Amino acid sequence: MPQGGTITAGVVTQTGSPIAMTSANGGPSRSFKKIRIKNTGTNAAAVGGSSVSLTNGYPLAGAESFELDALGVRGLYTIGTAGDKIAWLAVSD
Repeated sequence: MPQGGTITAGVVTQTGSPIAMTSANGGPSRSFKKIRIKNTGTNAAAVGGSSVSLTNGYPLAGAESFELDALGVRGLYTIGTAGDKIAWLAVSD
């Protein structure tokens, strides 16, 4: 993760449908420079745009994570098994 900025973290609970990673759903409340996303469950999940699915999104196996340079990224969505959780850690300005 980069140095400087404000670090925030949270969890987005999956619904089985694409869910926006917004503050209303447990996601970041402001824009960020970098974000690390982790599937905390054992079931498959995926990250992508508003129409993300388990077959067209960036796949996350159980306990897998990735980091994204996300300056200016808008409309980040996740999908996974209802009740599973996606944890995130972000650095903002």
